[in-house]
Amino acid sequence: MITFYLGIDVAKAKLGCALLMPDGKCKAKVFKNTREGFGALKRWLLQHGVAMPQVCMEATGTYWEPVAENLVDAGFTVSVVNPAQSKALGTSRAVGTKTDKVDARLIAHFCRAMQPAPWTAP
Repeated sequence: MITFYLGIDVAKAKLGCALLMPDGKCKAKVFKNTREGFGALKRWLLQHGVAMPQVCMEATGTYWEPVAENLVDAGFTVSVVNPAQSKALGTSRAVGTKTDKVDARLIAHFCRAMQPAPWTAP
């Protein structure tokens, strides 16, 4: 059973990450949107004792594709969702602030609540 959920707010140069822990607390960190950044992200997860979280990110532009492919290749369960879906969750929770950190956390909560289907590369 998956108990860790990782929300990633993807931008051209960076990945805003929020790791939702089993106790409901959230840890946040930003990584570069590069191969080196993907490696740093995986090492950060291992430092927190997280081997295989469910990862969720929004399908905006094409910036998400390399990180999604990298994480799937590493054996992670990755879900790529329509941004309108996670935004609807934010609206229902009256989240008014829009920052990368808040967005990543919202995506992690969406992942836990909705359990979106895994994404597979074409």
